[in-house]
Amino acid sequence: MVNDSSPKLGELEAELGYRFKDRGYLEHALIHRSAPQGEKSYGDRFNERLEFLGDAVIGMAAADFLYQKYPDKDEGELTQIKALLVSRKHLARRALQLDMGRFMILGRGEEKTGGRQRLSILGDALEAVVGAVYLDGGYKETEGVIHRLIFRYLGEVLKSKATRNYKSTLLEYLHARGEADPIYILKEERGPDNDKYFLIEVNVGGGIIGKGGGRTKKEASQRAAQDALKKMEIF
Repeated sequence: MVNDSSPKLGELEAELGYRFKDRGYLEHALIHRSAPQGEKSYGDRFNERLEFLGDAVIGMAAADFLYQKYPDKDEGELTQIKALLVSRKHLARRALQLDMGRFMILGRGEEKTGGRQRLSILGDALEAVVGAVYLDGGYKETEGVIHRLIFRYLGEVLKSKATRNYKSTLLEYLHARGEADPIYILKEERGPDNDKYFLIEVNVGGGIIGKGGGRTKKEASQRAAQDALKKMEIF
């Protein structure tokens, strides 16, 4: 485990805008599962449980933030924006900006293959750090950290090409991988004409890769594409 007086952790605290009462939480958040068990006293205390907690706290904070910010947007629009704001891609970018990789404890193999710059590791670590702040300081302190690190970049997220059309993004992604075009299949339609609900599946190569529902076929198709992208960890 990193010593409590480590200047490196002090640097990270400064970037977070939060000083830990118990730095053990922060240390724990920085231990990747590749770190060898039983060495340097951290044993098997990897950061995956904190990552789970941080993901939930970020999701809750995002829902509250967007609900307050956009009183005129419906549930579908809020869901779409939230998915982008808390996406792995966005979190990884913010962690990269923090240079979080240099604070991580990694195994030798992960270190040699560029783990300190690997976006998946960085995004997960940011979630774990948020979980650590929550345990150390409670929700209000954590909410402040999340706003500074993640939500302040909402404008940048909304300007990105990926925010415009999930179906187009999915099509581009599949083409880049040499896969077949997605096929959108209406699986369910219910309700009166003035309050319809549609459920659509998106199919690629004979397999279902996403599902989505909405009040119009267009909305349901977009949500199905979004679901597929989320499962492929593109969002």
